[in-house]
Amino acid sequence: MTMSILYENGILSLGDSRVRCNISYVSSATMQALICNVWAHRLAGGCWKAVFLPYSLNDEYVEAFEVHAHGPKVTLICTTLDGIGYDHGEDDPVAFMSSAIHVLARREQSFCHTEFSELLAGIRTFCAVGAS
Repeated sequence: MTMSILYENGILSLGDSRVRCNISYVSSATMQALICNVWAHRLAGGCWKAVFLPYSLNDEYVEAFEVHAHGPKVTLICTTLDGIGYDHGEDDPVAFMSSAIHVLARREQSFCHTEFSELLAGIRTFCAVGAS
């Protein structure tokens, strides 16, 4: 089964869960780059304790999913990361997210739970089809 991943009008949907993105900084092309380059690369291999998948950028902070693996399942939690130093229009968001990550805030409630294989299949489908 494949998790549906859509990005349209500043809303990122993963299955039935949705989150708003900063549309001033996150165009469809930027979201495509984040999901297809950063997300796919960080999840490759599946051997990690926690990984951050950015979904919204700002010049002061980055909003990202913190992903934790539990056997074949993963939990996504919304976090706010330090984004000081990101300059929209000047910096490559993919390269910026390769720098050190400092968590500023973490929501207590998880965003969603899914099978790891469904999340990967959703990313592959999104990358094949593209953002709206």
